[in-house]
Amino acid sequence: MAGDGENPGGAFYPGPTQLWLNNSRVVSNGNYVMLVCGEECDQIVDDFNALFE
Repeated sequence: MAGDGENPGGAFYPGPTQLWLNNSRVVSNGNYVMLVCGEECDQIVDDFNALFE
């Protein structure tokens, strides 16, 4: 769907939108940055941080 000056247009997919809003994290440690999006995002963040201990 095309947008105009007031509305950006595009499709709305509730499932992926909720996943990005509720199950995504951006984590940094030193020079490393990770973006994770998924059901187990907190566990993945914990595993990422454990690599630097």
